[in-house]
This record gives sequence, C-alpha cells and structure tokens, in this order.
Amino acid sequence: MYCITRAFEGEPLARQLVGRERWVGYVVKPSLNDAVNTDPLSGVGFPLSDLFEYDAALMDELAAAFGAGDSLRLDAIWGRAKPLPI
Repeated sequence: MYCITRAFEGEPLARQLVGRERWVGYVVKPSLNDAVNTDPLSGVGFPLSDLFEYDAALMDELAAAFGAGDSLRLDAIWGRAKPLPI
C-alpha cells in the first residue's frame, strides 16, 4: 500500500507500507521494495499518525511547499491529508 509519510520538519515522502505494529507503520521506498525483505522490521518506522493516504496532487503540493520553506502553507496542506486506513 502506497502512502505519504510526514518526516522530519514536515517533509513529505512517498513510501510503501510493508508492515505495522501497535503504533508504528514500517515503510520503504517503493523502488527498494523488491530489494528488501517484506518483514516489517526491514522498513523504517513512522508513527501511524504520520502516515497518510497517497494522493499524487497532494504530494505535489506538499513537496512544493516544503521546497519553498513555507511552513504555514505546509501545515495547512498536511491538515487536508487523510489518515492511512489501517
């Protein structure tokens, strides 16, 4: 399942969810998914609250706001992101 992760300082990252535990989702870069074991511990852990449904248009908006250093706009866009249904 593809998702958008909210990383350090609000940076948006397109990732693939490979597993989850109680409060943590494990994600990998989609291009690396075939290269790693799909065991949840092979991914990087993110709090479930920082995983969102993948939306290409939203990802583009987030990336543009992050790249411009516009933290107010970035926060507003993150407010429209839908939590990942897991």
